[in-house]
Amino acid sequence: MTAVALTTVLGLVATGGVNAAMIKLDDKGTMMYRDWQAKRSDPILFIGGCPRSGTTLMRVLMDAHPDVRCGEETHIIPEFLENQDFRASDNQNRPDEEWLRNQVRLDEAGITKELQHEAQAAYLLRIIEGHGPPAKYLCNKDPLVLWRIPFILDIFPNARLVMMVRDGRAVAHSIVERDIGIGGTDGILVDHAEKTGYNRKVADALDVWAVSGRRMDKWCTMFSDSCMAVVYERLVQEREAGRDGYLRRIFQHAKVPWDDAALDHTKALQSGETTLSKMEASTDQVVEKVHTGAVAKWVKTWDDQIKAECKDPKSKGGWLLRHFGYVNSRGQDVTAPVYPLDDDWLAMDEL
Repeated sequence: MTAVALTTVLGLVATGGVNAAMIKLDDKGTMMYRDWQAKRSDPILFIGGCPRSGTTLMRVLMDAHPDVRCGEETHIIPEFLENQDFRASDNQNRPDEEWLRNQVRLDEAGITKELQHEAQAAYLLRIIEGHGPPAKYLCNKDPLVLWRIPFILDIFPNARLVMMVRDGRAVAHSIVERDIGIGGTDGILVDHAEKTGYNRKVADALDVWAVSGRRMDKWCTMFSDSCMAVVYERLVQEREAGRDGYLRRIFQHAKVPWDDAALDHTKALQSGETTLSKMEASTDQVVEKVHTGAVAKWVKTWDDQIKAECKDPKSKGGWLLRHFGYVNSRGQDVTAPVYPLDDDWLAMDEL
């Protein structure tokens, strides 16, 4: 769809020239009729979490299901949500007075919150539907998409959300070892252009994990009926052991009927049914069978100083490591480097 056509669609909706429920776009991006409002009520799945937390693995497991399509990262969906969330009371980039003035301005112009959501849904659905083959269950995977959970649920009230949680030390190790620059929202940034020391880079990466994780966890907990926190270590260890209870539970949360095809995502990759982007850092990893090889690589790489500093309860990372249960109140590692299965996990096979 051309930028002009999309601008026309949103402009007509915003001015009342075309009702949002009457928009349709064919496979060439031509304007036609479509019940967007009915589509807004679908349980669209959004997968997010701090980058390097297993979001790509989660999406290829979902994509292995014949009726699900997530596809590659879009990058523009999180940016769109950030730029369009005019009424976000938690937006720290705008002073309260400016936010209030903008709210009054929109109301005076007849641009209601619902009218905005209709137009925003039309745009997002076009992107989600259009960047891959059709499917019964649609999904978007962008790591920082869950930065705006309340806004997503305003636009798609029945959306299903999956937040990937992974040990921040493993995340920081992966970011630094793979030299991944992360630009996010509200000042979240890891930039390896400067030749800083290894420990400094690790500390910065851990801060990124802590800031993004704390915010997403806050929203996921607040909207727990819609959002499920999925523990990466738990997922990979269970799948490596040949168990599927946890994965079944995730599909149940997503409101997608179970299919055994989800047990081997490599078949869907080999057949071309699931596609990967050469631009995504995890592509070379998810082509393999699910394994626990990356769970505790950081343990052998980090020196004692950074291991101790990252667990400082007064630091951002140290607090969240305790909150997620990776470190106990005495500063001892709970789950690294070994993540043993327990009875609760085994019982999930009965779901």
